[in-house]
Amino acid sequence: MPREAVAATVRRLWEAGDRHGRPPEPTPEVDPWDEGDPYPEPSATAAVVVFAGAPSITVRLAVAGPDVVLVEDVVDFEVPRADTVALVEALLGGRARLTTNGRRVARWVAALFAGALATVRVPVEGGRAYTAPVPTFAWSSWVGSLPIDP
Repeated sequence: MPREAVAATVRRLWEAGDRHGRPPEPTPEVDPWDEGDPYPEPSATAAVVVFAGAPSITVRLAVAGPDVVLVEDVVDFEVPRADTVALVEALLGGRARLTTNGRRVARWVAALFAGALATVRVPVEGGRAYTAPVPTFAWSSWVGSLPIDP
């Protein structure tokens, strides 16, 4: 992936964070305002952008293939670069929902047995949505606080 594309995506992630009052932590791999920053040695990850707070979000921009957006160290989305910023924007904007298999269940049941019952669904622009399972016995107060869609 060209350096310019990585820098442009990092800039867009910073802008999304600023819009929601959640600017990311400094990104050692790429400073969005300094084109001359060195990149790390070749690896599968071109840059990592971290948004502290709730939910915590770590974005790993891939050199090739889908990017990875990790939420609360629990929910792991694989996203094409074209939707990476849109997914982060939706997460920062509170658009994530907990979906359950089959019928509607109580929030505490979904939180306790999330791996067997639930996924996190995040709608983005254009009517698309990304889903990721909540691992069994993974706990996050953010996941437990999500609105439940049947």
